[in-house]
Amino acid sequence: MKIGWIGLGAMGMPMVRHLACGGHEIIIYNRTKSRAAALQCYGCKIANNPAEVCDADIIFTMLWDDQAVEAITFGENGILSASGYKLHVGMSTVSPQFAKRLANAHAEHGQDYISAPVFGRPLAAETAQLGIVVAGQDAAIKRAAELLNLMGTVFITGKDAWKANLIKLTGNFMIGAMLEVLGEAFALIRKSGVDPVRFLNVVNGTVLRSPVYENYGKSIIEEDFSKGGLQIGLKDISFIRDIAVKSGIPMPVAALVQDRLLVGYSRNYAELDWNVIAKIIAEDAGIK
Repeated sequence: MKIGWIGLGAMGMPMVRHLACGGHEIIIYNRTKSRAAALQCYGCKIANNPAEVCDADIIFTMLWDDQAVEAITFGENGILSASGYKLHVGMSTVSPQFAKRLANAHAEHGQDYISAPVFGRPLAAETAQLGIVVAGQDAAIKRAAELLNLMGTVFITGKDAWKANLIKLTGNFMIGAMLEVLGEAFALIRKSGVDPVRFLNVVNGTVLRSPVYENYGKSIIEEDFSKGGLQIGLKDISFIRDIAVKSGIPMPVAALVQDRLLVGYSRNYAELDWNVIAKIIAEDAGIK
């Protein structure tokens, strides 16, 4: 299959490698061309602009936010200015409202659009263990299924593309809420003189067993806050807050998590992982 791919960040790079190793022909575009050049050894061809990527059966986008996807879709030399492809698979975590706009715009051009945002960090992308939340028309999903399965486990969630984005954002809200709980619990445990490792072993070994508690708990204990993610977390929680306000749904925990992340910005933690929520809580509790 001939594939077009736009977006080669920490997630996009390994995802493209899995597709290339699956024997597919790939044309790639990335604003930073050096990252695209690193994939030439996998047989990937480099496009000069997003429109050139559209000489493919299916195109994928894996970008930062609504604005980034909007620029490569609707902007100069954007993918909607081109012809050739019949399906756009949007793997970026964008707002549900923007996903609706993308689906409608593609339909007007006689093309299909499906949303396929992912759960997982770069390590999950490297090991093809992403959770891929997919929504769109059945025939379009069927065309993309083989490729998506090369990158992780697929969860089909409906025919309306925007529903996959809402599920992804809500899941990220739940992760943020768990980080708040972990941060508060570790602050209490540490200030009371209890070993946080033993505490985590107990709670994660009984009724609260979760990969989020296990992995993030370990990183918090080891004070490993350096992998990036606070900005992404703030973007996603802000989307959730906007949706909640427009829907008239009180979400005080979402408001609290958003405030924690804003405090992180004020303390120059913007480049750190959003598990830095635990560091912020510890600092507020006078724990060094």
